[in-house]
Amino acid sequence: MLFDFRKLDNKAIEADLCIVGAGAAGITLARSLAGSGVRVCLLESGGLEFDADIQSLAGGSDTGFSEGAGVRGARLRQFGGSTNHWVGHCAPYEKSDFEERSWIPHSGWPIRKHDLDPYYERAQKLLELGPYEYDLNRIPETKGRIPSFDPDKILARTWQMSPPTRFGTRYRDELEKARNIAVYLYATVTELETGKGASRVRTARIRTLDGKSGIAHAKYFVVACGGIENARLLLLSNRMAPNGLGNQNDLVGRFYMDQLRVEYAAIAYVKDNQVFEPISDEFSSGGVRYKPLLCPAEEAQRRDKTLNWCAEIRKVPPEHAEWRVAARDIRDALRAGEWPDDFSDKAWAVLSDLDSVVEHFYERLQPQPLWFLGRCECAPDPDSRIMLTAERDALGQNRIQRNWLVTEREKQTLRSAMRLIGEELGRLGLGRVKLPDWLVQENNEWPEPQWGVGVHQIGTTRMADDPRQGVVDRNCRVHSTENLFIVGSSVFPTSGYTHPTLTTGAMALRLADHLKSVFQG
Repeated sequence: MLFDFRKLDNKAIEADLCIVGAGAAGITLARSLAGSGVRVCLLESGGLEFDADIQSLAGGSDTGFSEGAGVRGARLRQFGGSTNHWVGHCAPYEKSDFEERSWIPHSGWPIRKHDLDPYYERAQKLLELGPYEYDLNRIPETKGRIPSFDPDKILARTWQMSPPTRFGTRYRDELEKARNIAVYLYATVTELETGKGASRVRTARIRTLDGKSGIAHAKYFVVACGGIENARLLLLSNRMAPNGLGNQNDLVGRFYMDQLRVEYAAIAYVKDNQVFEPISDEFSSGGVRYKPLLCPAEEAQRRDKTLNWCAEIRKVPPEHAEWRVAARDIRDALRAGEWPDDFSDKAWAVLSDLDSVVEHFYERLQPQPLWFLGRCECAPDPDSRIMLTAERDALGQNRIQRNWLVTEREKQTLRSAMRLIGEELGRLGLGRVKLPDWLVQENNEWPEPQWGVGVHQIGTTRMADDPRQGVVDRNCRVHSTENLFIVGSSVFPTSGYTHPTLTTGAMALRLADHLKSVFQG
């Protein structure tokens, strides 16, 4: 059932489970409980379509590395959440992402990848993907065609591309038809109200932009508003807990992470572009689109003490401005005598006009320079955080400030990644890789527009067995509040290199199973 909260006469909702937020996490959790006998109310701040006035509630300010990038980026207050403009990249987190890495402070999850594998498999169907397989060497179209990278250094992996699944449209009918699920639109939750001691949530306070208010009573509550709003709602719920719910150890909002995205992290000059087609060209198999990746082996991360990363290989169109840059680099490499003799026709060596080498290179061999799109996880940092400010939104709620910190560790990771790829291409005799000058420099300077962000908000209510290290436990329950759970990328202790949507779906399915056992017990 689906309701417009603004039009209800009785604005007191009764349920067994109240889910705040109807994005990928909230919708997945709700539909997993369809037909279970558990009365579910799903509260969504927005409507079925984009509403600029509602969206304005997501405003805020930025400091640190993300200053000027816009804290509103990627978030949508709308039924279906950010899946309404999601591109569709999917891959599971790697085994190493879940483990404590001695060279990365605050790394390690209380669960392991094998705990999520069954839910990853189920999430494949949820996101309309193919089989649970992300090793490029095991997919029929590319099997046996991958360059022989040292398996202790580089692995050939892949994204699977969701159509993309728009949760608000794809699963709306199911939720409307489920007798035990009630979806309320335009129902912005402004506070989770507790009793003295803040050990249990009693009600969710609801307000609308047209001045109406109401409450939702439930036995259990789940916050599923995204990496920023999850933390914000806990911080705003400070009537009985002065620092905010779950914030007795000052951890709510801390460890904010995104993922760096760097275009032209390096340029490759190769002998034969066809060799790279299996690891660069997007392809389809069994109705699923795949996009190849190069990733570091665990041993390489450990040896080089890097964060996790991935690289996409892309071709530079001849008409692209970077074609000229690549051509000049080829000329300069030849002039400096840095090009291997067996790379091309030895007659090039006797050409008196090195500028004409470029013309011969493109006329005779017609290659396209390749470039690397590098993606890098960000290290968890307690000083990278979401905080409330004195500024208020249209409902009188404190807006947020995002202070995102990026250090030389991220730059060193990308530099190490591009060098590792270059070493392997050189060892295999496939070509040479040139890093941009800014990346070679050992500092924390990131010239725009070279870098971007994944706009994936992660880590602000992190998971840990020890309440002194995290906001929620391994079952996503807030340590200090016995009937309050959080789901979504805000509970991830580390960010990985991959988009968080598949893992968010898997975590929501896992929480659904846990809540079923809670209600049955």
